[in-house]
Amino acid sequence: MDNAPHAFTSRERPRTGPPQDGKTLPIVSLALAILSFVACGPVFSIPAIILGRKSLARMECGAMPRENEGLAKTATILGYVNLAVFALSLVFMAAFLFVFTDIGSSAIRLYFRR
Repeated sequence: MDNAPHAFTSRERPRTGPPQDGKTLPIVSLALAILSFVACGPVFSIPAIILGRKSLARMECGAMPRENEGLAKTATILGYVNLAVFALSLVFMAAFLFVFTDIGSSAIRLYFRR
């Protein structure tokens, strides 16, 4: 018998981190997506999209079980929806400021003087 310690190759490295059960990443991404609607939209929606897509990619390649695929898809969709709502609100705020401030009214007056 060989009593020498086993040398691990790059493919046989032992896992040193916590076990990957496949539930953590989709749950965290969904929590971030929900939190993005409550506080500071893009700060939380961008990580929600990234984590949701990352977990979906892991599920597709078989590295993660598909039992929480719905959570990951929901988190990704909610993240995109929040980004769209945030972008539309910026457009509406810019239009509102342009129309109802001195900058907008002076630009409109200059345009119609022609």
